[in-house]
This record gives sequence, structure tokens and C-alpha cells, in this order.
Amino acid sequence: MREPILDGRNTKIGEYEERLDGRVYIYDRKNNRIGEIRGGVRRLDLYDRNNRKLAFWDEDRDCTRDIRNRKLSDGNSLLQVCVMLNEEQIEAQNRKEQEEAQKRKEKEDANKRKEAQKQSYERGRKTYTTGKKGSTRGSGKKNGSAGGGLILLILIVIMFRACSKNTTQEPKNEDQNISVQHKQVAKEQSEQDKQLDIRTESDFIFSDSDKRYLSDDEVKTLNKDEIRIAINEIYARRGRAFKTPELNEYFSSKNWYNPQYSQAEFSEDVFNEYEKANIILLSKYR
Repeated sequence: MREPILDGRNTKIGEYEERLDGRVYIYDRKNNRIGEIRGGVRRLDLYDRNNRKLAFWDEDRDCTRDIRNRKLSDGNSLLQVCVMLNEEQIEAQNRKEQEEAQKRKEKEDANKRKEAQKQSYERGRKTYTTGKKGSTRGSGKKNGSAGGGLILLILIVIMFRACSKNTTQEPKNEDQNISVQHKQVAKEQSEQDKQLDIRTESDFIFSDSDKRYLSDDEVKTLNKDEIRIAINEIYARRGRAFKTPELNEYFSSKNWYNPQYSQAEFSEDVFNEYEKANIILLSKYR
């Protein structure tokens, strides 16, 4: 019989099933099997669906650690860790597919523009050839035909220059085109941040931990106090009040801090995927 897996706010995030052989199968919200827990000597090991070891629970120290022996949490949280890592993998795969689809679309659009320019040039060339042949018919029409051929020639030159200009304005490759778009989006986002938010980077350990995934290289350079602040500033940004005097005094000195919810009133459901993942990563180095 399956039992629910709950997060810190008692929200169902998956299910688990204890087997007769001692193993525990783990399922996501869509009833897909995403991992299993196997018993060992005074420890439990967590594996993903591809039989890769992810983490373990140490009975002697009563804590959950990853395969690099870094502490993830106190107690046994293998079920929650499995669901969280699976959701991160799914989100990363979705982002990759969206980026690949965008690249294909941009490449198709570029090919269509080039084909349209080529067809336009061919039509102009055929029109000029037809006019040139007509200019040789009849001596009485010689001057009129010559004038028509000259006009057509001028039109062809103008069209060819326009096509060449459009072609030279094309990005050299799809990567450059994507880079330009990313820079434009980043510039617009920067302007919005300046208008809507008076916060400065000096007020934060990571001022954008709610907008991107932090890396191990960034986090492992911090000391224990800085990691503690980095975790709690994610909560503070969402308006949570702190009972601990030093945390309350620290965040109260920040212009952006606006405590609205007590610890009992605050819900972690307000966190986005970046914040959830960054809290887990930072907790590894506590």
C-alpha cells in the first residue's frame, strides 16, 4: 500500500511503497517511479530510476548526506530529496527542449527569408531578360525598348542591393542571434529592476537567488555565517519575520526588508523553483 510523501508544509509531493524485500519504491505526482531506497548496515541508500546512487541516511549520525558525504539535512529525508532532484531534472530537460525548439524555429525563419530573396532576384532577372529580347523587335520601337530595358536594369540593381543589405544584416550563425536576443532581454530586465526595486547587491549575499540557480563554485567559497545569511535572505525577501535576534537585527537594517508573516504564518509554497533548489544547495554547505 502506498503512503504519501509530504514536504515541510504537509503538501503531498509524491508517494512511496514499502516492498516485502525491504526496498522502498518512490513515485512522483504523476505516478511515475523515480527511485528506490535500499537497506544497508546501519544506513539506507537512495537510487534514482537509472540505478545511480544519489544519497544515503547514516543511522549513527542521524542525517541525510549526498554521495560526496555532504550533509543535506538532519534526520532521514531521502524521500523528499528524491522527489526534489527528480523535479529539478525534469525542469532542466524542459528548458533544454524549449531552447532547441527556439533554435530550430530561428533557423527555419532565416532559410525562408533567404529563399524569398532568391526568388525575388530570379523574378527580376527573368523580367530583365524578357525586356531585352523585346527591345530587338522592330526598328520603330528601338528607342522605346531601350528605355524600358534601362528602367528594368535600374530596378534589378536596386533589388539586388536591397537583398545584399538584408543578407549582410543576418547573424553569422544561430548562436549569435540567440546571444543578441539574450542581451536585449537582460537589458530590459535590468531597466525594470532599476525602476521597481531599490535594493542593491551590497544588501545581499546573492541578490538574484530568486531568479537563477546558484552553482557549487559560488557557494563553496562562503563561510558558515555567510551561508546562513544566504539561506535566510531567501525567506526575508518573501517577508518572513525572524525570532532570532541577530537575524532580525541584520535584516531590519536593510531598506528592502518588509516583514509580513510570522514563522507560523509563513508558507514555503511561495518559493519558486530557483529558490527551492538554491535552499537545498546552500544547506549542503552549512
